[in-house]
Amino acid sequence: MTIYVDDMYRLPMGRLGRMKMSHMISCGSENELHRFAYQLGMKRAWFQPGPYPHYDVSLESRRIAVSLGAIEVTTRQCVSISHLVKLRIFHPKMSPTDAESVRKTLFRINSERSRAMQIASQTSGGLPSPEVSECPVVVLHRHFEQYMPHLKALVEPHHPETCYACEQVALEEPPA
Repeated sequence: MTIYVDDMYRLPMGRLGRMKMSHMISCGSENELHRFAYQLGMKRAWFQPGPYPHYDVSLESRRIAVSLGAIEVTTRQCVSISHLVKLRIFHPKMSPTDAESVRKTLFRINSERSRAMQIASQTSGGLPSPEVSECPVVVLHRHFEQYMPHLKALVEPHHPETCYACEQVALEEPPA
């Protein structure tokens, strides 16, 4: 079980009046996050589900979480880890810095894919090339094999049946 707490309290958006808050996330299951929150004396009602499940924690709860083994990360690293967990490609041995690198690479792949789809819709009657309609996670794996083999082992294998990105690609495909 790995729990992370970010440093959102340092930013203006991490302040709620005089209270300073941080996010607490898990790279495992939500149940692990709930168990850890229970150890901190937090109520289940404070859990914030959605695309990036987390608890907002006060500075005091953050200090206790760190003393119980939570890992301190930056807000940007927290977002990267949450994003990769959502895509089901985060590996528990991946460092927060590697997670940020993977997220940036995936963002670049998605940006290139979006541009290619936009060009295809304007030029070839809306039919993108096979590479463009491929799942970004598959492209990410290929990218790591070529350019970042040290990260390849830390990215979970691609499982199309449970891949969030594949679901999104299927939603984008034009009707036949």
